[in-house]
Amino acid sequence: MLNQKSVKFKFFGLILLTAIFCFGCDDDSTETNVAESVTKIEGKLPNWTYGSGKELGFGTLDENNDNWVSFGSSVIGSDGSFSITLGTPPDSLLELTDDNEIKANPADTKICADTWLVIFDETDKIIGVAYYGKFANDSTDTLNNALTGWLYATKNATFNGVDVWDEEDIEYTENVVNLSVKSGWSKFYVTITKLTTTAATITYTATAPAGLGWNFEMFEEEMPSLLQNHRGLAGNFKCLKKPESVTK
Repeated sequence: MLNQKSVKFKFFGLILLTAIFCFGCDDDSTETNVAESVTKIEGKLPNWTYGSGKELGFGTLDENNDNWVSFGSSVIGSDGSFSITLGTPPDSLLELTDDNEIKANPADTKICADTWLVIFDETDKIIGVAYYGKFANDSTDTLNNALTGWLYATKNATFNGVDVWDEEDIEYTENVVNLSVKSGWSKFYVTITKLTTTAATITYTATAPAGLGWNFEMFEEEMPSLLQNHRGLAGNFKCLKKPESVTK
C-alpha cells in the first residue's frame, strides 16, 4: 500500500483510494467511467464565520511526514469562497501501484493520491480540514455517505482491483472497476454502496453521487479522528497528533 498520508473525513472509518487500475483504451468513446480532469479546486465553505486571513491548502506531507508539501493554496474569502490552482507534485511523492491490491495499467504509471484540503491560520498552523461530500451521520458509517478525492497520474491510465481489510469489527471491501484517469489531476468519488453491522463496501466512480456539497471542520486542540490510519487508493496514513508540529 502507499505510505504517504491522506485525509480521512468522518466518512466510513476509512476511505480514499487503495491503488489500482487497468489501462484505459485509447478510444475515449469506449470509456464509461472516466474521471474528470481538473486544474482547479474551487467553491465556497458554507456558514463561514472565521473572517479573512485564513488559507485553504491542498497538498500532502513529505516523505518523512514532517513538513507540508503544497500543491496549491487560496486565501479563504470572508464569505468562505476559495479557488486553488493545482500544481504538479514532486517526483519524490509519486509512486507506482505495483505493491497495491488496486493497480494501474499501464503499470509504469505513477500517482499521488494522498492529498488533503486543510485550513491554515495566520501563523500557518493547521486548524481544520475541508471536504466535498455528504454525510448522513457525522460519527458513524452510513449507507450512501460519499466523498470526493483528487488523484495525480503521470499517464492516462485505468485502475482496477479489490482490497479487503478489517477495522473495528467491520470488514471493508474497496471496489475499483475500470476507473480511468487522464494524465495530470483528476477527481473521483468514493461511496459506501453496501452496509451491514459487520461489512461495508466502498465503491470508486467517476460520476458524482447526488447531494454532495462543501463542508469543513475546525479542530479544537488537536486533529481528531478525521486523520487516522486509513486504507484506500490514497494509501495508508497515520493520525497527526500534533498538528502544530507540521509546518508549511
